[in-house]
Amino acid sequence: MNILVVEDDPIMADALSITLSQTGYFSVLATSIEHALNEMQHNHIDGVLLDLNLPDGDGTRLAR
Repeated sequence: MNILVVEDDPIMADALSITLSQTGYFSVLATSIEHALNEMQHNHIDGVLLDLNLPDGDGTRLAR
């Protein structure tokens, strides 16, 4: 299962990626809404962990 982690804090992103990996998931990291949209176009994504406070806007915009 591929999980898109949308998080601009590198420490939090690493912690989430490590935790997902240890539980058998593959994670793809994006640090902005634009980056996340690009990753979703180029990768099969099964789920998203989404930060709501991103450098290029409110994460709820991506959720919509």
